[in-house]
Formats: sequence, structure tokens, C-alpha cells
Amino acid sequence: MGARFCILAVSAVALLAGCSGAGGGSVPNVRGAFVTRVTATPQALIFAGMSVNGQDGVGEFRRGAVGNVEPMRKIAFSDILVSLLRADSADTFWGFFRKRNSYDNPTYYAVHFSSTFKVLGTVTANELTSAAVDRKGNVYGVVVDDNIAEYAAGSYGKKVLRQLTLPCCVASPPALTVDAKGNLYASQYPSTHNSSQLNIAVWGRSASGPAPPKLQIPIGAAAPSEMRIDAAGNLYAEFATYGIANGIWRYAKGSTTPEWFLAGLPVAAFDVDGAGNVYAEVPTIGNDFALEVFSPSGQMIAKIAGAKTRLGFPTGIAVTP
Repeated sequence: MGARFCILAVSAVALLAGCSGAGGGSVPNVRGAFVTRVTATPQALIFAGMSVNGQDGVGEFRRGAVGNVEPMRKIAFSDILVSLLRADSADTFWGFFRKRNSYDNPTYYAVHFSSTFKVLGTVTANELTSAAVDRKGNVYGVVVDDNIAEYAAGSYGKKVLRQLTLPCCVASPPALTVDAKGNLYASQYPSTHNSSQLNIAVWGRSASGPAPPKLQIPIGAAAPSEMRIDAAGNLYAEFATYGIANGIWRYAKGSTTPEWFLAGLPVAAFDVDGAGNVYAEVPTIGNDFALEVFSPSGQMIAKIAGAKTRLGFPTGIAVTP
């Protein structure tokens, strides 16, 4: 059965009504957003979920910032920010939102923002459980009936490039990620109950795309809640469970065995840049969060925890490639 995706055309005026934010004017009521690709000089940016005037919001930091620094820009939303999606190579990012007070029949939508928080486009969906964005700005969304629809950059759901059917035993929702070559990866449940093997479905951008990996999972873990792949082809998976399996594990390119990376650390959200540095929101004393940056070897090289900034409310990180 084909995926169903409902598009809602929203004018710039309507989209900007209902949310205040520094540097970006007002923004929509949302729970999540998609970002559109624009022509810009890459600036190496971090977009992080944070509390802004008591509302869900996003702060923008320059990569390399350290210590008690405040965001260069920040914006608040009237609606609920479910998650940040990818930032692309043009310094834009997507957010995924749910309209506030729409619990019985929740309305979800995605918004594409520029680095100055200008709304570039919007998509409203009947159901959108998981999503990813590649470096070109193409958007992948898991919609009704376990189908993944790929939407062309800038089309905001109007141009479908491909529809992909998820195989049996896929996590619900699956973790999606795209590598530097545009190959799409989706997590699957272990093949049998209490299995130690995690299958990954792969759709290649070309006929010579990578083979679907079968990965060993840490003891006590199930399907990952998030996955990322760096420019070198290493896969990072976040397992939400108790004990040492909790946190981020890395699979070196071509390896099926997980390497201890940030295991045992309760990570709220993470992303990886092109050099393999990992950006993670981790809890601190007082139920706040800090944004910590780790080198490819797992050493913490920077920590951002603004004196006036409440990171992690909501959670979410998107880092430009």
C-alpha cells in the first residue's frame, strides 16, 4: 500500500504567526521541522534544542564555541518541537513539530529553516514517525504503512523521488540515517527474540550501494533510537536502555562489532560532523543539559553550557556536515 502524505501550503505570514524568537521573528506552532536548502557559505554551525522564554526553542552556536557561551541566535516556538533533523551543507536545518493540544488527533509538520531562522518551507503530514535529510537537502520520511518516501530538496513533499518499503521486523519507528554518498540506512529489530544481531536495511543511491550490515548489539540493548554515519563510513548508534549498554556505540566501517564510545552515558541526543567529532546532549547537575563535543577517539574536547541557557528542553542536535 502506498505511503500517504498530506501537504499543507502555508504562507510566510501564517507560518510566522504565533512564535517569538531573537533574530528570527515569529515562528509557527509545531512539533518538529524540516529545513530547506539555500545557497550560503558553510559556517560550521550547531543547532541545539533549548528552552527559550519557557517555550520549546532552538539555539544556534558556532562550532568551536567552548564554555558558558550563549547562542548566537535563538528562537521560541508555540508548538511542541519533537526533534531536530539534519542540518545540510547549506547551513539550513529541519525541525519536526506537533501542534499543541492536538493529542487525540495529533497534527505533525516539518519546517525548513535557514541559519537566520527564516522559514524556507513547510510540510504537514498525517503521520511521520521518523525522518532524515541528506547533504543535498533531500528529505526521507517514514509515513503510513511502513513506507519511506524520499522528497526532492526544496519540493516540500510535492515531488517524490522514491518510495521504499521497509522489510520485516523493522523497529517502530526505525532510526534513519544517510551517509555522505546518499545511501539510506534504517534499523531493524533483531532477527529473533533476545538476538544479539541488529539488521540494517540499506537503499543505495546507486546500484553499487553498500550491502546491508548485520551488526552485533551490546548486551541488554534493543534496536537503536538514533543512528549517524560519519564521512569515513563509521556508524554510530544510540541505544536507550539501562546499564552499560546505554549510550552511543560506534561500528568502524566494515566492522560488525560495536566499539565502546560513550557507553554508559545517558545521552539525550547526538549528531556527528564530517570529521567524526560527536556532539551529544548529556544531563548535568540540576536536571539541566550540557552540549559536549568528543573527538573521534572519544576524548571530550569542548563543553557548552550557557550560564543563562537551558539546553535539552527540548532535546535535539543538528550539526552542519
